[in-house]
This record gives sequence, C-alpha cells and structure tokens, in this order.
Amino acid sequence: MKNVPFEVAAMTEPCCVAYQCTVVNARIKPGDLVVVLGPGPIGLLCATMARLSGAGRVVIVGMTRDQARMEIGLRAGATHAANLQTQDVGKLIAETKTKSGANALVDALVADIATREGMEQAKPNEIKGMAPGEVRSHAVDALKKVAALVDRKAPGDAAEFKTWLQQVAQRVANASKEGGFLGIGGTLVSEQEQAALRDTASALGVMA
Repeated sequence: MKNVPFEVAAMTEPCCVAYQCTVVNARIKPGDLVVVLGPGPIGLLCATMARLSGAGRVVIVGMTRDQARMEIGLRAGATHAANLQTQDVGKLIAETKTKSGANALVDALVADIATREGMEQAKPNEIKGMAPGEVRSHAVDALKKVAALVDRKAPGDAAEFKTWLQQVAQRVANASKEGGFLGIGGTLVSEQEQAALRDTASALGVMA
C-alpha cells in the first residue's frame, strides 16, 4: 500500500476485525438492537459498523473511566451509552428494546424491509439505465409522492416519518468521506451530497 499514511494504514486491521464481527458474523438487519460491550477501538468501530449495517439502536456499554470513549461512541454511531458501574444496564437494554425511538409507521416499514420479500420490493429496479441526473429527479419525485401520501393517509405520523427519511439520507451521506481512506481524511459530505440533501428535505417538506 504505497503512499498511504501510517495513521490510515493502521486502521486497516481493526476495521477488518469490526467488519468480520459486525457484518459477517452478526448479520445485522435493519432496525436491530445491537449491544457493544466495551468502548475500546474495536468496540467503537463495531458501533459504527452496526449503524452502517442498518441497526436501529446501538447501545455501547462501558465504565466510569470510559466516559470520554463512550462520548466518542455516540458520535461514531451509537444511539445510547450505558455506564456499567452506575446504571442498571439490563434494565436500560430492555427499555431500549421495547422503544423503537420512532413511530408506528417507521416500525412497520422497517419490519417490512427486514423480510426477504420486502428487500426485493425495495430494490430500485426502475432506475436501471438512467443517467445520474435522471435518477436524482426520479428520487425527488418519489419523495414528493411519499410525502403527499403520508400527509393524506397518516397525518399524525407524517411529520416524524418524513423527518426519519431525511435522517436516513443524512446518514447515507455521512457513511463515508469523499477523497479519504477508511474514514480518515477527505470531505465528510461533498457539495453534491449537500445539494441532494437539500433536494430531499425540500421534497419532504422538512428542515435540511
């Protein structure tokens, strides 16, 4: 690996370990609850991999001395942090498991996507052969139709559902950096991605 900075190359092995643990072995499905025991380097990377794999909630567990690391974990993808010495971690996990953090409409959609049939139906086969600009226009039009549909059919859940869709778009944009390597260096969200996020927010009628 010529011309790769040492600090970037050093991330290769721990990233591979986290990937093997989280993606290959755990086989996380959209909306899953994931508990990471220990906010060490591998644990933090596992939390990130879990969210990138679609986990709905990621709880990272540590001790009082790990406070700074758990805060990093929350920025890296964990949704909850639990202190083994001061909290009832089992109770927290049980409560987190029963609370999706979203509304019933989001829960129903995630449950559908998690099935084999749902995954097949969710594949955007209609965009095959389209130019990038056409794909973008198609996606924006589809979001406008979704926004109008939920406003009409489920007005009580519409605002939260549309905000969730925008958050999904934001997380996809944040998933990797442009021009970097293994998340180090480069630009977190490119100008093109920022423009796309503004388009999705406008189509959904939410804040970008």
